[in-house]
Amino acid sequence: MDWSFGTLPDGWQVGFASTTPGGIAQGSTSSVTVSLLVGAGASPGPGETLSIIVEAQTLDGTKQLQKVAELGIVVLPSLWVTFDTESRVEVPQGSPLSGNLSVTNSGNIACDVQLSVASPDGLEVVLDSESLELMAVGETRTISYTLSSDNLRGLQVVTFSGTPTALSGESAAVTNESTTLEVTVTGDGQADGLAGILESLGLPQWTVAIFALLFVALVGFAVLSLRRVNMNVENAMPPSSGEILASQEVRREAALDIGVTNDDQMSGAVSADELAAALAQSQPQLALPPLPGTQAPTPAGLPPGLPPSPAPVPEGLPPELPSMAPPLPPGGLPAGWTMEQWNHYGREYLERTGQA
Repeated sequence: MDWSFGTLPDGWQVGFASTTPGGIAQGSTSSVTVSLLVGAGASPGPGETLSIIVEAQTLDGTKQLQKVAELGIVVLPSLWVTFDTESRVEVPQGSPLSGNLSVTNSGNIACDVQLSVASPDGLEVVLDSESLELMAVGETRTISYTLSSDNLRGLQVVTFSGTPTALSGESAAVTNESTTLEVTVTGDGQADGLAGILESLGLPQWTVAIFALLFVALVGFAVLSLRRVNMNVENAMPPSSGEILASQEVRREAALDIGVTNDDQMSGAVSADELAAALAQSQPQLALPPLPGTQAPTPAGLPPGLPPSPAPVPEGLPPELPSMAPPLPPGGLPAGWTMEQWNHYGREYLERTGQA
């Protein structure tokens, strides 16, 4: 079963207030509820007819049928007044502001309207007229109003409403509607900047301190996070070649420093035997030439021409080989030096001290 409605006048709305049955058994009964909203200004009394169309077919699809049910509509007398105005305005403190309120008779009988205003204490609303007489069906009238406040601040709400009364004194259904106006009362110049903005939103001035504390906390957290990230990056980076060379240069200058500092540690006296042993360890171990009476090894290959005459055999021990390390100063190793440092930087030390 399929359910639908016929054509209705403009502004009328119709629908099912209950679930429509999709099927019905043979010999059974089912009912539905229809909701109808009559358009504004519809004349009272009998008038339009609402058509409800039902299309059905048997389960095997062999038979289709269509039925149309017509409902007669009787429109009752109704009193219905609607209002319209701006949604939001700003009123400077101590400076009145004017506006307009539109009142429309949306019912279907003529009426009088008694207007009313609801506003917070401290916000004064003055209407040019508080009553409207002999409003015809569909008629719209405009009423001026004035808003003013001397001590309020922030967002306030004003509600406009009215009570219609039938001219003929007959009973009628009454529909009361209203409209609201958001009024933002701004300062008189005493509070500007953020405080003025907050007060214009209806917030007290002490909320400025809360926003300031939150801002400082966010900035501090961001600075600490950035510093922590930079420290992690610096620790993760390997030393550069310039840093390595600078470190080596510092160690070299410290080794060649002949001045006396507060943290110098003086070594004890060095004996001649210790100096000789240190020199012997620093000199390369060279093989001695063959002793007299021994035969020199035969060189590989034959020289061109006649062989040279045998070299004279040296007598006694060979002369002392020159030392590769710089000679020690008369006072021995400088204080705090090692032989390894002396082998590398001793010659420069002698040149700086004028002992070379």
